[in-house]
Amino acid sequence: MAELLKAKCKQGTLVITDTAIIVELSGFGQTFKSETLMRSAFVDLDAKKPALLATINLTFHGQGGKVIHADWIKPEDAKQVVALLTGRE
Repeated sequence: MAELLKAKCKQGTLVITDTAIIVELSGFGQTFKSETLMRSAFVDLDAKKPALLATINLTFHGQGGKVIHADWIKPEDAKQVVALLTGRE
Protein backbone atom coordinates (compact mmCIF):
# COMPACT_ATOMS: atom_id res chain seq x y z
CA MET A 1 0.00 0.00 0.00
CA ALA A 2 2.02 2.95 -1.32
CA GLU A 3 1.23 6.32 0.25
CA LEU A 4 0.55 8.90 -2.47
CA LEU A 5 -0.48 11.91 -0.38
CA LYS A 6 -0.72 12.91 3.26
CA ALA A 7 -2.42 16.15 4.36
CA LYS A 8 -3.59 17.67 7.63
CA CYS A 9 -7.33 18.19 8.06
CA LYS A 10 -9.76 19.23 10.80
CA GLN A 11 -10.38 15.59 11.69
CA GLY A 12 -6.68 14.66 11.84
CA THR A 13 -4.83 13.44 8.74
CA LEU A 14 -6.03 12.57 5.25
CA VAL A 15 -3.99 9.78 3.66
CA ILE A 16 -4.41 8.72 0.03
CA THR A 17 -2.77 5.43 -0.92
CA ASP A 18 -2.85 3.43 -4.13
CA THR A 19 -5.68 1.30 -2.66
CA ALA A 20 -7.50 3.41 -0.02
CA ILE A 21 -8.68 6.82 1.15
CA ILE A 22 -8.07 7.11 4.90
CA VAL A 23 -8.96 9.82 7.40
CA GLU A 24 -7.05 9.23 10.63
CA LEU A 25 -9.06 10.77 13.45
CA SER A 26 -6.80 12.30 16.05
CA GLY A 27 -6.55 14.74 18.91
CA PHE A 28 -3.95 15.70 21.47
CA GLY A 29 -1.23 14.14 19.31
CA GLN A 30 -2.79 10.68 19.26
CA THR A 31 -4.67 8.79 16.54
CA PHE A 32 -7.88 7.36 18.00
CA LYS A 33 -9.34 5.57 14.98
CA SER A 34 -9.59 5.92 11.23
CA GLU A 35 -12.24 5.94 8.54
CA THR A 36 -11.34 4.07 5.36
CA LEU A 37 -12.85 3.99 1.89
CA MET A 38 -11.29 1.58 -0.57
CA ARG A 39 -10.45 3.25 -3.88
CA SER A 40 -12.26 0.44 -5.71
CA ALA A 41 -15.47 1.56 -3.91
CA PHE A 42 -14.86 5.29 -4.53
CA VAL A 43 -17.70 6.87 -6.54
CA ASP A 44 -17.51 10.69 -6.30
CA LEU A 45 -15.71 13.61 -4.66
CA ASP A 46 -17.21 16.96 -3.61
CA ALA A 47 -14.84 19.86 -2.97
CA LYS A 48 -16.34 22.99 -1.45
CA LYS A 49 -14.81 26.22 -0.17
CA PRO A 50 -16.64 27.47 2.92
CA ALA A 51 -17.32 31.20 3.08
CA LEU A 52 -14.66 33.20 4.93
CA LEU A 53 -12.18 30.30 5.13
CA ALA A 54 -9.05 29.80 3.03
CA THR A 55 -9.46 26.02 3.08
CA ILE A 56 -11.40 23.34 1.20
CA ASN A 57 -13.84 20.77 2.58
CA LEU A 58 -13.68 17.40 0.82
CA THR A 59 -16.46 14.80 0.88
CA PHE A 60 -15.67 11.33 -0.48
CA HIS A 61 -18.63 9.21 -1.62
CA GLY A 62 -18.44 5.44 -1.86
CA GLN A 63 -20.64 2.59 -2.94
CA GLY A 64 -23.51 1.82 -0.60
CA GLY A 65 -23.79 5.45 0.53
CA LYS A 66 -20.56 5.49 2.55
CA VAL A 67 -19.33 9.06 3.10
CA ILE A 68 -16.03 10.30 4.55
CA HIS A 69 -15.30 13.96 5.30
CA ALA A 70 -11.94 15.73 5.37
CA ASP A 71 -12.43 19.39 6.24
CA TRP A 72 -10.09 22.39 6.26
CA ILE A 73 -7.67 20.99 3.67
CA LYS A 74 -5.14 23.45 2.24
CA PRO A 75 -6.12 24.40 -1.33
CA GLU A 76 -2.87 23.06 -2.82
CA ASP A 77 -3.41 19.68 -1.08
CA ALA A 78 -7.07 19.59 -2.18
CA LYS A 79 -5.99 20.20 -5.78
CA GLN A 80 -3.64 17.21 -5.57
CA VAL A 81 -6.40 15.00 -4.10
CA VAL A 82 -8.79 15.93 -6.91
CA ALA A 83 -6.11 15.24 -9.53
CA LEU A 84 -5.23 11.87 -7.98
CA LEU A 85 -8.79 10.61 -7.66
CA THR A 86 -10.55 12.10 -10.66
CA GLY A 87 -7.78 12.75 -13.17
CA ARG A 88 -8.90 16.40 -13.37
CA GLU A 89 -7.08 19.46 -12.08
